Amino acid sequence: MPKAPKTPANATPDKPRVAVIGGGIAGLTAALRLAQSGCRVTIYEAKDRVGGNLSSAGEPGAPYQDVYPHIFPDWYANFWSLFETDLGLSRKEHFAERWAVKVLDKPEGGPSATAAQKYMDMVYAPTLKSVLTTMKSGVLSVPDFFLFAFLNLDLAAQPPDPTDTDMLSQLDVNGYFYSRGYSTDAIAALQDYVITVIWSIPSDMTSAKVYKKFIKHQLSSLGPNTPYAWMLKGSLQERVIGPLERKLTDPALGCEILTGTSVRSVEVLESGAPRILLDRAGAKGGVEEAPPVDYVVMAVPGMELGEMVMRGAEPRRLVDKVPDLAQVRRVWGEAIPVVNLHFNRKLPFIPEEIVGLRGSGYDLTILDISQLWDRDAQTSDATVLVLAGSNAYAIPAEAGEAQAYLMIKRLHEYLHFDLGEAWGDSKDIDWARTTIRQNNNHLLFVNDVGSRIWRPRAAYAALPNVFFAGDVCQTDVDMATVEAAVQSGVMAAQALQQVEMAPGARQRMAQAPITLTPHKVFSDATFLAAKLALLPVAYAASAWSAVEATVAGRKAGDDAVAAYSRGRYALLLPLNFAIDWWRTAYWLDRSLRKGAHEGGVEGVDAADTPVGLGVKGLWASAPAPKAASTGATPAPGGLASALGVFAGQLANAVQATRKGR
Repeated sequence: MPKAPKTPANATPDKPRVAVIGGGIAGLTAALRLAQSGCRVTIYEAKDRVGGNLSSAGEPGAPYQDVYPHIFPDWYANFWSLFETDLGLSRKEHFAERWAVKVLDKPEGGPSATAAQKYMDMVYAPTLKSVLTTMKSGVLSVPDFFLFAFLNLDLAAQPPDPTDTDMLSQLDVNGYFYSRGYSTDAIAALQDYVITVIWSIPSDMTSAKVYKKFIKHQLSSLGPNTPYAWMLKGSLQERVIGPLERKLTDPALGCEILTGTSVRSVEVLESGAPRILLDRAGAKGGVEEAPPVDYVVMAVPGMELGEMVMRGAEPRRLVDKVPDLAQVRRVWGEAIPVVNLHFNRKLPFIPEEIVGLRGSGYDLTILDISQLWDRDAQTSDATVLVLAGSNAYAIPAEAGEAQAYLMIKRLHEYLHFDLGEAWGDSKDIDWARTTIRQNNNHLLFVNDVGSRIWRPRAAYAALPNVFFAGDVCQTDVDMATVEAAVQSGVMAAQALQQVEMAPGARQRMAQAPITLTPHKVFSDATFLAAKLALLPVAYAASAWSAVEATVAGRKAGDDAVAAYSRGRYALLLPLNFAIDWWRTAYWLDRSLRKGAHEGGVEGVDAADTPVGLGVKGLWASAPAPKAASTGATPAPGGLASALGVFAGQLANAVQATRKGR
């Protein structure tokens, strides 16, 4: 039975008492910032360990297995601040640089035991070599790959709207792509594959506005000396969550962490003070009241939050104070089944990068952690693959070993190894160590169309003692990521401090304000200038792609009547180009009139640092490699970033002309 929370003997009325409900990375971040600012914090976690989707299965002394494989892009400013500054850990020591991902199509005739698979590289670095490697990789044709990158740049350059009711909020990514006059089926299909693999939701359900925010951060971070992401060399428990847990419970901060303790509801009393009710076996009605606190931070997953805000006695429920919170029940999540696949030998030709198995039907990816995680001298040199299926609905098995075996069976169509007839039969697989995680209790929040208006903010005036954190909350990152979760924790702590330290309040916290670590994000003018400069090339590439498709269709003898002819449709490209060019020029002019220091037209969040125009400004954002130590999710855009560097010169010249007026 989980232990009951207690009031520490050294408690004083001079420290604000805060309960953080949820021990994921968002809740742990909020707890850390509040404890550092002088609060007495208790963390309630329903599971047997903290970490949430960043937790690991297993016990000390046994191999840990992460709930999900995560990657950490360089622009995760708040996460890196937490890891490097607060925990004092070295990025170079604990993380490995990654510059690319690979795509593997199913080989004709099956995989070979002696010949390497034909992996296709998608390199995310704005250098000529990287651009050429990616464009010639075979993932798409050369014109289509240019258009694939340009479409992401185009989305980042879309005129901003500060409301959540604008057209982009009501549009999915797939619909946005098809609305572009130069788009093709091939690039829409690749974008759908990328989004589904990463977030377990197809592009025709993903919010274009939220994805735009993610793309803006990703494109802004790419540089010639900056890896697109860093990957942890060990388990999340050992390298991230464990150190953070020890930091929180150190006497210097004195946080109390109560695992296995489920919170049923949070009510707001007539005095405004929060009241926490716990699920407790043996208590009257199965419910027990927790010790009183001054503030509560709700850092639970979106679907659980939607249920919790409705619980309690009227008119004390959270929805009685903020009725809009009832709409949190609209948000939802997906589980990605993960097989930790241990082999008895080292499989040849497996790269160190994440590999997407295109055409697998289950949207499978693999990561060889035997090449990534640090190993001791006693560990055998055998391949260990993390096999994830982002489209669990396509797997014709309910759960468990049956589902896992079907995933392995599909993998066998890409890699050569002995499969066996059923689970436990293969001589190549170490079945004693191979495990399956359904992750039904670790859902990934999905950013579907229109959901942003239902998602909670960090604070509400009607709830001055209750705050919200988690990747379901609205942030300037917005797309469900580790950085969004960490940032939301900081925002909740920041909002709580502002209430506690307001004039006339008790002001018991440290005077130093809790602050976000800003992201460097290109201003709207930068994205718009890049789009404007590259627009002629994009429409030319679309015409090139249409000619290739027409020629290929004739060679194949395809006489079927299509919904539209790519060749005939290309005749409209000049008109579409003219409209697109003038619209982009209008928004660029408007953005420059607002001034680069403002980040364009509401284009850069107040928490971000806008990066100006021109080659010098763009490339200055990419740090040079460092000899000594000092940063799930890849995103398209290396090519767009590279081309944007050159296009920035145009905007720089336009801006200089305006300043001279």
